[in-house]
Amino acid sequence: MIVLLDESGNFDTTPSRGASKYFAVGLTFFFDNPTAEACDARIDLLREELGYSHDFEFHFTENSHRVRLAFLEAVKSFDFQYIAVGINKFSEKLPSNLKHGNTELYKYICGIALTSSLPYLDSAKLIIDKSGSKAFQTSLRKYIREELNDKSGERIKKFKPQESCKNNLLQLADYCIGILARKMSNKKGWEKYYSFISPKEISVIDLLK
Repeated sequence: MIVLLDESGNFDTTPSRGASKYFAVGLTFFFDNPTAEACDARIDLLREELGYSHDFEFHFTENSHRVRLAFLEAVKSFDFQYIAVGINKFSEKLPSNLKHGNTELYKYICGIALTSSLPYLDSAKLIIDKSGSKAFQTSLRKYIREELNDKSGERIKKFKPQESCKNNLLQLADYCIGILARKMSNKKGWEKYYSFISPKEISVIDLLK
C-alpha cells in the first residue's frame, strides 16, 4: 500500500495577516499499487488535457476554481481514502506547549494522524513532502520506528520524502487536506469541493472544536 502525508496551513499561532486559522495534516491511502499507478497516470493525462507542461504542479490553494474542479473530476473514480486531523491554532484551549507553533505543533498533529491510521497500515510505503526540514523528517522517522511499527516493522515498511512537484499522488494528498482545512475553517465554497472527496473519508478529527 501507498500512504501520502501532507499538511495545510502554517505554524504561526498568533492571529495576523496571512496566518491560517487551522493547521491540518492528512494521510491519503491507496491500498493497492495498480490503483495508485492508474491514478498517477490519469493526473499526467489531465495536464495534457488542460494544456499544461509536464512539470505543472496541481496545488489546491494556488489553482483556479476551474482547475480544481477538473482535478477532482479526474480523480474521483479512483479508490483512495483519507484520514485528517486539524487544530484551531488560535483557540484558547490550545495546549501551552503548542502555542509557539514550529515543529512541536507539526509533530503533535502528525502523531495523532498516524496513530489514528494504525488499523489501516499494512506494509505501507509512506511518502511525505520533502519541503519539510531534515530535522523533522529525522524525528518523524524515529517516531515511526519507535512508536508506530510493531516488532516486525510491517506497519510502515518504507519512509520516503519526495518533492511534491514530482509526485502526482502527493498533489492529490494536497488537494484532500486543502479541502478539509477549508471545511474546518468554514471558508466560502467548501461544500462543492468536499462533495468530490467525502465518499473517500475514513475519519476527520477537528481538535479543540
